[in-house]
Amino acid sequence: MVIEEIKIYLKKGIYLGLDDRLFFRLTLKNVLNNIRLFISSLLKGSLQMIRQKDNTNSIIKGNKIIRRKLDGQLIIIEHNKWVYRKYTDLKQFEQIKEGHSTLETLFNINKVELIDTCFTKEKFVSGKILTYSSHSVQNQVFNEIINVYCKNVISNDIKGYPAGVNAEQFFLKLENTLYPDELKKFVFDNKEKVITLLEAFKWTWAHGDLTPDNILYGDNGYTVMDGERCEILPVFYDIANLMNTYLLMANNENCYINYFRGKYDSLLKSIIGIDEVNNYRKVVLIVMMVLKGTIAWDAEIKRDNAELMTKRWKSISKFLID
Repeated sequence: MVIEEIKIYLKKGIYLGLDDRLFFRLTLKNVLNNIRLFISSLLKGSLQMIRQKDNTNSIIKGNKIIRRKLDGQLIIIEHNKWVYRKYTDLKQFEQIKEGHSTLETLFNINKVELIDTCFTKEKFVSGKILTYSSHSVQNQVFNEIINVYCKNVISNDIKGYPAGVNAEQFFLKLENTLYPDELKKFVFDNKEKVITLLEAFKWTWAHGDLTPDNILYGDNGYTVMDGERCEILPVFYDIANLMNTYLLMANNENCYINYFRGKYDSLLKSIIGIDEVNNYRKVVLIVMMVLKGTIAWDAEIKRDNAELMTKRWKSISKFLID
C-alpha cells in the first residue's frame, strides 16, 4: 500500500526504492549521486524497482521521494528546485499554518508556502549540514542566529500566547521524567528562581527542533530548515536547544562558554525582562532542558529514555559548578 501511495507522486520513468523509504529516478546522475545509498541498502536492506507510467492526475511529479517512517510524512523533491511535504498529521499542518510567519521573523528560515490542505512547498536549498562544518563556521552561524533572533524579538511585536505550564505543573512534570536526580535537585534548589522565570517568560512560536542538523551552510550563508515541528514555547527555547545540540551533535562547547562568560547577557535581559541575568544563566538553560523533556513535541518519544536524559544533563552539568 505504501508503494501505491508513493507512485502517485512519481514522474514517468524507472525508480529505485530503498527499504520503502527513499524512491529516486533511475538516471546516470542519480546513480552516481546516490551510490552510497545503493551500497548501504545492499548491505542492510532491500532494493525495489518501480516502472511508473505517466499519470496526468498526479498533483506533483517528483524525481525523488522520501518517506519518513516516524510520522509517515512524504518529502517530494522536484528537479532539485522545489521541495513539497505531504503531511499526515493535520494538527501539525495547522501549527505550521499559524506559526511559520513568526519563524520567518525570528530566523533566516526557508520560506514555506501552504498549498492545498496538507501540502507545503519550499525552495530546494543546497549546502553543507552545519553539524559537519568546522567549529569556526558553526560559531559564526550561531552568533548570526542569536543576534537576528534577539533583535527581532525586541523590535517586532511577536505574538504572545498563554504559558504551556504553570510552576506547579512544571515541578510535577519534572518529577515524572527520567532526568537524573542531580538535575532534579538543582531545579528544586533553585525553585524560587525557576518560578520567577516561568512568570517572566513570554511564550510564542518556536522552531522546536533547531539543531545544527537542521541548518544548512553554503556560499550564500546559512538557512534554517525543517520548521514543521513549530510549537508554542518560551522565547529563548530555540537558542538554548541549539547550544545544547551544538555540544551533543558537534562536540562544540563554544556557545556555552560564551554564554556563561556573559556574552549574551544584554540580549537575555532584553528578552526575559530580568535585571540580574548573571544570577539566572544556569537556571534559564535547565528550565529549557526540562521543557524539552516534558512538553516539547518529542518529549513523549524521549522522556522515558534514561540514557538520553542523563546525557543531556551531563552535557551541561560541568558548566553549572561554581
